[in-house]
Amino acid sequence: MDEIDWIRQSVARAQRFDGIRALPTLGSGLLAIAAAAFQSRWLVAVDDAAYLQQYVGLWSLVAGCSLAFVVIDMVMRYHASPTARQRRMTREVLNVLTPCLCVGALLTAGLLRVAPGYGWMLPSLWAYCLALGIFATRPMLPFIASVCGSYYAAAATVWLLAAPQAMPIAGMGMGILFGGGQCLSAGLLYWHLERQE
Repeated sequence: MDEIDWIRQSVARAQRFDGIRALPTLGSGLLAIAAAAFQSRWLVAVDDAAYLQQYVGLWSLVAGCSLAFVVIDMVMRYHASPTARQRRMTREVLNVLTPCLCVGALLTAGLLRVAPGYGWMLPSLWAYCLALGIFATRPMLPFIASVCGSYYAAAATVWLLAAPQAMPIAGMGMGILFGGGQCLSAGLLYWHLERQE
C-alpha cells in the first residue's frame, strides 16, 4: 500500500504546475492594497461619469502591472524550464486564464457604455471573472485553485450584496477583493508548493 501511495503522490507532483510563484503574486496583492489605500486621494472627479472613468483607469493600470509581475516571472521560468512538460503546462495555464481576463475587459467596456450607473458592481464582476479563470486551473493546481477561486467568488458575492450601490466606489472593495485574494494566493503558493522545494 505504501508503494501505491508513493506512486499516487509522484503522479500528482508530475501534474502539478509550479510556474506561478508566491513573490510576484504577493507583489500584485500589495500593489492592489496600496492602490486601494490611496484611491480617494488619486481620484478627484467632480461627477460620477468622470469618477468611473478614473476608477477604471486606475484599476486597469493596477491589473496590468499585476499581470505583468506574474506573466514576466512565468515567461522567464518558461524559457528556463528544461522540460517540455513544464512549458506545456505554462501554455495551458495561460490558455485557461486568458479568456477570463478578456471577458473582464469586455464586461467593463460594455458596462461603461451601456450602464455606467452600475459601475459600483465592477469589483464583484471582475472578481467573478477571475474566480472562473482560477477554477479552470484546478487540474494543475487542485487545492490552491479551489481555495483561491472560492475566495474570489465568495468575496465578490459579499461585495455585491453589501457594497454601497452608488459612486464613488470604495477603494476597500478592490483592496479586499483583489489585494486580499492575491495575498491569500501567494501564501498558499508558498506554503503548498515553494516551501517544499
